[in-house]
Amino acid sequence: PKPSYTVDTLAYLKDRYEQHEFSLLLGSDNLRYFHKWKNYQVILEHHDIIVYPRPNTNEEKIRDEIKNHPAIRMVDAPLMDISATFIRKCLKNDISIKYLVHDRVAEYIYDRKLYF
Repeated sequence: PKPSYTVDTLAYLKDRYEQHEFSLLLGSDNLRYFHKWKNYQVILEHHDIIVYPRPNTNEEKIRDEIKNHPAIRMVDAPLMDISATFIRKCLKNDISIKYLVHDRVAEYIYDRKLYF
């Protein structure tokens, strides 16, 4: 049900698929506001968070308690100015997302008519 909270989604997945471990992939721009997420401490307690660098992110504004938490791992990767918001806008405007997402992800999105 809406609103959908990440902590609830992760709890559902953990209950439904006990044999798997789930991590959260997050852009560094969202890490700045992570402390405002519903029950963010629960997420940190039960899941790893993999943080992908994003252009124009001021890491000084990310709380030290978050940035230095042992569950959070910053990825050393090239900076790409591509976001989920950008991909959704492409889909709404009938612009190809080829090369922006894996082929199987694109197929899933198109088959289920997500974001249209």
